[in-house]
Amino acid sequence: MTALGAGAYQRGMGRSAATPPSSTVHGRAALKAQAAMTPVKSGKEAKTHPRLAQVGTVAGGGTGTPASAAAAPVAQGTGRPDSPELAALKAQRQTQRIAALKSFLTAHNVTEEKAQSLIIEQVLAQEEARRQLQEAGRQLFPVMGRQGMPPATEQQTATQIAAYEKAVLIYRDARQKSAEALEKHLAYSKTPRLRALLLALGLIGEAPPVISL
Repeated sequence: MTALGAGAYQRGMGRSAATPPSSTVHGRAALKAQAAMTPVKSGKEAKTHPRLAQVGTVAGGGTGTPASAAAAPVAQGTGRPDSPELAALKAQRQTQRIAALKSFLTAHNVTEEKAQSLIIEQVLAQEEARRQLQEAGRQLFPVMGRQGMPPATEQQTATQIAAYEKAVLIYRDARQKSAEALEKHLAYSKTPRLRALLLALGLIGEAPPVISL
């Protein structure tokens, strides 16, 4: 086991300017994304998302309790640290998310603290891997060759394809490791009701989550 809008834009402009067509907005975004693309240095590892530090790593020998401190959050897609206000808001939302997951598990008779921590840890790990996959997928748009846009170089295109394929592997690996850790510590294959819960959360099997918390 995660936006802000057009009304503020219109008020800030004194309601004197029309909102640009969506095609224009997307075109500008693609231009900016393409201009910002730089080759990825080989061997550079992806940073671990700070929200994973909020749940102890049971599978790795941790205590299963929230971590006392975490690295400064990084704004998605920028590589820059969040502002203190945004970091605090994200931390608050993550705390609420973890509390909602714990309530859900308790309501479905998963009450042991270590079991709850392990399941929440895996939910967050898979969500982070899915976020990285989606982000890498969005970076493919500037190199697709849209009409009216400057063409990307072969090197830029190859770089984005490689980044996306790496994100796919990370996502698959995260799902496999989740299933292995859950089976090792909870033996869900021997407990049909627990297996049903993990399937609904999208932690095992081939399908995405069928519930949203």
